[in-house]
Amino acid sequence: MRPAVRCGRIVRASRARTNVQDFTKLEVWRRALRLAVAIDRQSRCFPRNGYGWLTAQMRRAAASIGANIAEGCGQRSAREFSRFLQMAIASASEVQHHLAFACGVGLIPPRDFSALSGELTQLRRMLTALQNRVRESLTTGDLVPTANDSGSH
Repeated sequence: MRPAVRCGRIVRASRARTNVQDFTKLEVWRRALRLAVAIDRQSRCFPRNGYGWLTAQMRRAAASIGANIAEGCGQRSAREFSRFLQMAIASASEVQHHLAFACGVGLIPPRDFSALSGELTQLRRMLTALQNRVRESLTTGDLVPTANDSGSH
């Protein structure tokens, strides 16, 4: 009999199912949302002439981090959840590149770049730690962390 999954609880890896619906309790998701809002605000200062593509790409990639976490929480297996966490990590790397480019061409002051970059680094670390726990549970047969059990480091 498969145990029920509730917020903050874990399931056996042999069952490897997640039934997490409330991704908003994840600290990593909350940080991703705050970062996306900060990126949106920062990019509003970019000139529309010539950098519209950068604004759109940066906003899209930043919003995608949290969206992938949320979508992964709704998946039926830990393997699928891990896959969405990987997409969130990739989106964070894309944002890092766009921020570095924006700073390099003078659209973002170095101080703002440093603050946003630091937050991105911390967010990637949190995502990687959560993904590692999920992946480890798949290979060892240990308990599988649900989304609400992890990511608040």
